[in-house]
Amino acid sequence: MRSHWVACLVFAGSVLIRRDGSAQPAGLGREGYVTTSDSARLFYRVVGRGRDTLIAIHGGPGVDLESIAGDFAPLADRHVIIFYDQRGAGRSELPTDTTRLAVARQIADLDEVRRHFGIARATLVTHSYGPLLAASYALAHPRAVPKAGRSDWRRFKLTSRLTRKLRMFWTREEVDQRLQGIMQRIHDRCVQHGHQPDGSVNYVHGANRAGFAKVADAMLANGVF
Repeated sequence: MRSHWVACLVFAGSVLIRRDGSAQPAGLGREGYVTTSDSARLFYRVVGRGRDTLIAIHGGPGVDLESIAGDFAPLADRHVIIFYDQRGAGRSELPTDTTRLAVARQIADLDEVRRHFGIARATLVTHSYGPLLAASYALAHPRAVPKAGRSDWRRFKLTSRLTRKLRMFWTREEVDQRLQGIMQRIHDRCVQHGHQPDGSVNYVHGANRAGFAKVADAMLANGVF
C-alpha cells in the first residue's frame, strides 16, 4: 500500500524520506550535467528502474556520489536513483568564487536537479552531511517533499513531548536557522583546513582534516591523552 507520509529513518547516518510514488521521469540519460541558474554544471548519474524515483544526496562537503553509490545500489532493483555530485565535489564544477558555495546555493542546486528531471515531490535518500541538506531543503521547499500523514504525526507528538521535557521550543524559522548554521560551520571548517598553496580549496582534504581535528580535540578534552 502506497503511503502519503514522510518517514525519517536514521541508520548509520542515513536518512530516507519517502513519498507517494510518482511516475518515473521520462527520457533519463544515464550520465550528464545539470546546468544551474548561475551557470554551474552539476554531474549526475541515473541507475535502476521502477515507478519511484529517488534523489541521492551524498555527504561532505567535498565527498562525491561514488561514496554512496555502492551502498545505495540495492535500491536500484525497484527504484530509479538519481545521484549527483554537489557543487564543488566530484565531477561537478568547483567555482573560483567561494561565495557561490553557500548553503542557500546548495539548497537551490538540489531544487534545480529535482526540476530538471520533472519530479513533483522529491524522495530523498541521504548520508552523513546529506540529512542536513535534505532537512533544510524541506523547510525551504515544503511543497516539493511529501506531505505528512497520521503515522508521522504520532511520531511527531512523541518527539514534541520529549522536546517539551527538555525545554526545547523551536519555531520553524529557528529550526531552519539552526540547520543552516550547522551546514555553514561544516563548510567553514572544510575551507579552513582545505586551503592549498595555490589558493584553491581541497574540500576532501579539508573535511578529513577537520574531522580528525574534532576527534583529537574531544580526546584531549576528555583526558585521553
